[in-house]
Amino acid sequence: MKKFYQVMTLICSGTVILLAGCFGPSVSYKGETFPPVTDAKLLTVKKQMSGYEVIGHGVVSGEYNSCSLADLKKALVKKANSKGADAVYIKTYEIVKSGEARESQLLDMTTECPVDDDSSANWEDMEDTFGANYNQIQDESTDVPIFNRVVRAVFLRKKNASIHE
Repeated sequence: MKKFYQVMTLICSGTVILLAGCFGPSVSYKGETFPPVTDAKLLTVKKQMSGYEVIGHGVVSGEYNSCSLADLKKALVKKANSKGADAVYIKTYEIVKSGEARESQLLDMTTECPVDDDSSANWEDMEDTFGANYNQIQDESTDVPIFNRVVRAVFLRKKNASIHE
C-alpha cells in the first residue's frame, strides 16, 4: 500500500510539473540566427540601441495570472541568447483581453509594431493600474475575461560583430 502512495505521489508531481510548463510564456522569433551567446542584455530605453543593428523581431506572450512581466523578459533574453543576439529591446508591452483584435495585432509577426513605449516606467504604471482591478466583474455577467501580457521586441547584434554562419 505504501508503494501505491509513492507511485501516485510521483505521478501527481509529474503532472503538476507538466501543467506548470504549459502555462509559461510563448515566444516567436523572425529574423537572422547567429551562434548562440550567453549574455544577451535587456534594453528598456530606445537610446540604448546605439551601437547595435537589428537582426530580428520577436513576440512573447503569456496569460496574465500565469506569467509576470519578469517571466516574459526572461523568456526574451533566453530566446535572444539562442539566436545569437547581443541584446533585446522591448518595443511595446501591453495587457490585452484574450481573443480581441488588439491581441491579434500584437501577435502578428508579419506586421510592424507602430508602438514604441521607450520607457519602462510606463510598464510599472500599467501593472499597478491593471493589477488593482484585474478580473473584477463590473456587471451582472458571469463571464470572467482572460487577459494576456504581450511584449514585442527587437533583437539586436553589436555593429561590426563577427560574420554569422
